[in-house]
Amino acid sequence: GGTPNSEYEFLTGNSVAFLPEGSSAYRSYVENPTYSMVSELKSRGYTCTAMHPFLSSGWNRTKVYPLLGFDQMLFLEDFPQKNLVREYVSDREMYEKILEVYRNGTGKQFIFGVTMQNHGDYLYDGDHYEKTVSLCDDPETYPRAEQYLSLMKESDKALNYLLDEFSKEEEDVVIVFFGDHQPNLDEGFFEYLTGTDGQTLEEQQLQYEVPFFIWANYDIEEKSIPRTSLNFLSSYVYDVAGIGLPVYNQFLRDVEQEIYAMNRIGYYCVQEPNVCHSFKENDQKRGLLWEYQCLAYNSLFDFEQRSDHFFPVDSVTDLEMNSKAQGGLT
Repeated sequence: GGTPNSEYEFLTGNSVAFLPEGSSAYRSYVENPTYSMVSELKSRGYTCTAMHPFLSSGWNRTKVYPLLGFDQMLFLEDFPQKNLVREYVSDREMYEKILEVYRNGTGKQFIFGVTMQNHGDYLYDGDHYEKTVSLCDDPETYPRAEQYLSLMKESDKALNYLLDEFSKEEEDVVIVFFGDHQPNLDEGFFEYLTGTDGQTLEEQQLQYEVPFFIWANYDIEEKSIPRTSLNFLSSYVYDVAGIGLPVYNQFLRDVEQEIYAMNRIGYYCVQEPNVCHSFKENDQKRGLLWEYQCLAYNSLFDFEQRSDHFFPVDSVTDLEMNSKAQGGLT
């Protein structure tokens, strides 16, 4: 759970498994220019935009986004707010803004969007909402779940619009789409859905699994990845986009050959693909997992002695200059 932690994992390649439980990387730890997918693409000539159609005050984003390398940020006040679902800017309106930014931009662009339409709670009773999904076996038993699924149906329509629009563009476009955290639904719903009581690590992980896809408006190899995690996802995006893996992602690819998915609950090894291992039961101070933890520490905390090999100094220096230019951000 926690949108900013999901953002942090995807954008930096670091895992929140190495941070204290309950902490927020955005609120507590990102205080200096930090190497990320954003800074990497920025150093390769991309213009980088972050957008989230909600309050700019949330989760320290106005400070953190420039430190990660974003050139511009768009928040609630930058949206027309004419197409609402419940009380939030709809996915459709946000996708229209993405298309506007893309079409008004020049050169290579990286646009990172965090939607708001489907945020909880799911007992809303008011304008701009219609329940369109009911559970056939148990209607009205899980009202939050039915509202959430109705919202997801609207998301499907909006997503179809986004892909259709980008399929018409002549420039190469890659879209990666994933969920940031589980919804807070009715008590007992996950047990109803999965048939488990959530006692084992594997059963707990079912609550955190979401589908994802990477789409392009040009021919790419079709493949199915049974399971991965957000800290590894950027490597797949680089692959599809035809961008060579940065050194840190090359290391992450090595980690992935042994530990192919991980989060705060535990991790999955290639040797035992269906067994979730708890961090508490294993010695982290050995092997690739320990090296990974040390590099993640170096990336986030060791600003004065950050490794130029894994976290290129050019991109971080550019970030530092850009952040200072914006005033009071470092």
